[in-house]
Amino acid sequence: EPLPPSRFNTQIPGEMDAVVRKALAKKADERFQSAEEFTRALAKAAAGASVAAGHSGDTTMVPPPSMKTGTAKAAAKLAPAPVTGPASPPAAPAQRKSQTLPLAIVGAVVLAAVAAGSWYLLQGRDKPADPVIAKATTAPPAGTGTATPVAPPPATTTATKTATATATPPVKTSPGALVISAVGLADPSEARYQADKSLMQADLRADSRSQLVEKAISLLVDRGSFTKNYELLRDKLLSRSGDFVTTVVREGAPETGKDGLVTLTTEAVVNVKAVQKSLNEMSRNERVQFIRASGDPKIAVRITTRDADSPNAPPQPSAAAENILKERIKSFGFRTWSEGAVGDTAGPDFIVEGTATIKRLSMKLEASGLTVTKYGLNGWTIKAIDRATGEEIYYNTKLPTGMGSWASEEQALTAIGTLIANEFTRDFFLSHQNVTGRRVVLKFENLPRGVGDEMLRRELTAMPPVLTVGPAKGGVFELSIAGNGPAGDVVAAGILKPLNAKLGQACFGLGAIAGDEVGVTFDAKCNDPAILGRLETNPPAALYNAPAQRQKAIVKNPDTLKKLMI
Repeated sequence: EPLPPSRFNTQIPGEMDAVVRKALAKKADERFQSAEEFTRALAKAAAGASVAAGHSGDTTMVPPPSMKTGTAKAAAKLAPAPVTGPASPPAAPAQRKSQTLPLAIVGAVVLAAVAAGSWYLLQGRDKPADPVIAKATTAPPAGTGTATPVAPPPATTTATKTATATATPPVKTSPGALVISAVGLADPSEARYQADKSLMQADLRADSRSQLVEKAISLLVDRGSFTKNYELLRDKLLSRSGDFVTTVVREGAPETGKDGLVTLTTEAVVNVKAVQKSLNEMSRNERVQFIRASGDPKIAVRITTRDADSPNAPPQPSAAAENILKERIKSFGFRTWSEGAVGDTAGPDFIVEGTATIKRLSMKLEASGLTVTKYGLNGWTIKAIDRATGEEIYYNTKLPTGMGSWASEEQALTAIGTLIANEFTRDFFLSHQNVTGRRVVLKFENLPRGVGDEMLRRELTAMPPVLTVGPAKGGVFELSIAGNGPAGDVVAAGILKPLNAKLGQACFGLGAIAGDEVGVTFDAKCNDPAILGRLETNPPAALYNAPAQRQKAIVKNPDTLKKLMI
């Protein structure tokens, strides 16, 4: 189905959407049967918009002189023919002014209709249909003084919807960026939407993009830490989605479900590295100790030494200093990595490089005539490099004083390794780690009739740990999810727990697990219409696992809110 004009210009009223949708109907008998009928529909829709905007006067559609070519001619042909009879006196200036809004709207609608029609023709007939924005109610009649509540779009059900999920073509992303899908939510019963029906769509778009950022944060921060610091993260990061969402790949149309909420799905490229940097900056400035999501970074170590007395000599690798640093890294639970090793295709995540300058200190003892040599540290430089981006995430040069000396070069090198190791902590690497989603294949088994792929896809796409949902068939979904640890544990906590909360009991459970394939079983005792009906009539499962502040910010209907509290 072609997109409605209001998708391109939010000032176009719903009445115009309906006119254009009918004009572009696929079946001939569903379209306008004459130009006169089309003209009357356009004029009526424009008149309604004029009244809603507070204008009065003549709404006859007369094209301005500038409309001579292209789509302007088409708009001119649609204008009502002049009425024969005595010449009417010239219209007063106020009347001419009243025609401006209808003329502008008709011109915009015609242009949008041509654009939408061209778009539709270029897509090809074998492409699945996009959902259509539901028609809104007409504007209130002039003189009422009160706004008529806007009825939400009709509920979209699996019985009336034939949308087919398709795989999105691969999107090229820069290092540190990921393609993520998220769902925005809005409650159409909220009072402020009644006076301005375009406001809800704007809020839906803003919420879906903030959810994209939340999913990026879920790659970096433990879920419990996210919930604890939700208000701060919302104000500092979620509200700044424009700084992190670089490219919108696809945006659906608003849909109203049987739960009474309106949803909007957005797929976009998110700069996770930028989110990470803002998170680190906020942690420093706000003195917040986030619990970082556990990871398994691979770290390569290069420590060399120089002789202060031979500055032109090439630096020499120091196995002793490297081993001290490697032991510290392993104590964090991370892996050390040898570059160029057999089978190394990805390489390390970080490279730690250090160079220390050692000076020999010789002194001849007069009493014995012996020469004693000790080793001192003139200074050292250390840096850490993010291999994916080439960025130096840490750099420091020190000229130590008062550190004394060591009796042997081996002791000096060991001390150097300890000094360098002390520069790094576990949180340092986790706060800079390059994160990507992990692949998990979810296999639902024993699903009752009526619980189809599309219903489950909507639930999965909205969940914070689920970054993307790939093609599905027969209850088998390929997901990209955030989280570490056994795949079964991640699925149980991030997916099955909120689904069971929505149904009110433990209906979904873990089945067989083999590597990244996780089976999900459905308990036969839940095959009850009263329980299964909650999948459609209760709010999205993602809200059951959301912070209380988000639940109350989205859901305004008290009855719907009660379902989340049970």
